[in-house]
Amino acid sequence: MNIKKRLQNKAFWVALAAFISLMAKTFNLFTVPDNYNDLVNTLLGILTMVGIIIDPITPGISDK
Repeated sequence: MNIKKRLQNKAFWVALAAFISLMAKTFNLFTVPDNYNDLVNTLLGILTMVGIIIDPITPGISDK
């Protein structure tokens, strides 16, 4: 795993921000209206998964 490349990847930072937001929401550090709860959870989960699965060696968000 190439840490330097991963830290330069924008998708990694998006995933990290989504993960931090998801954890803050989980621990009730901020609230969202009840009807938006599932939407926010899904969106943050998808952003986190995309950043974790991404390969920082290839350009864009594709894989080798």
